[in-house]
Amino acid sequence: MVNGKSMDGESEMPTFSTVLLEGVQSPLEVPLESVAYAYWAADDLEAVVIGGTRFVRFGYTGASGSVLLNTVTGEVVESNDELESTSLVNSSLQKFSACIQGVIERFPFYSEDAEEGEWESAADDVARLVREVDPEAFFDGGYWHEMTSDIMMGDYATEAVLAVE
Repeated sequence: MVNGKSMDGESEMPTFSTVLLEGVQSPLEVPLESVAYAYWAADDLEAVVIGGTRFVRFGYTGASGSVLLNTVTGEVVESNDELESTSLVNSSLQKFSACIQGVIERFPFYSEDAEEGEWESAADDVARLVREVDPEAFFDGGYWHEMTSDIMMGDYATEAVLAVE
């Protein structure tokens, strides 16, 4: 399976798996992907410097975001394509992996014809998961808050997610 598609091109339900990426200094084991385009692993590791701080890019998010590991603190952060600033995703790679795995295990969230209450329930479930795994990672405007907002708006219907996988 590559980016949610089987080798014959058919969409499949996302499953949690990891990939060992090479490059920079030492290999890094990261989640292969999340649900839809919320996150996917890069092909290899890449050193990045933002504001004088060294990061290792190991993945991507959304249309133009990077997912990076802070080489000093061990935090997982995201940055836009310009790589001008960062925002916390998780306090460690292990907690990032646990959150990604938890989201995948909770999918599917709801169908296209679901009621708004189902959207809210799914978003609350993901928010609760993130708060349990890594309380400091769930904050207004942060990666996980934005994902739960999208879930709450109905953007993660099974049919829509599998269509883009």
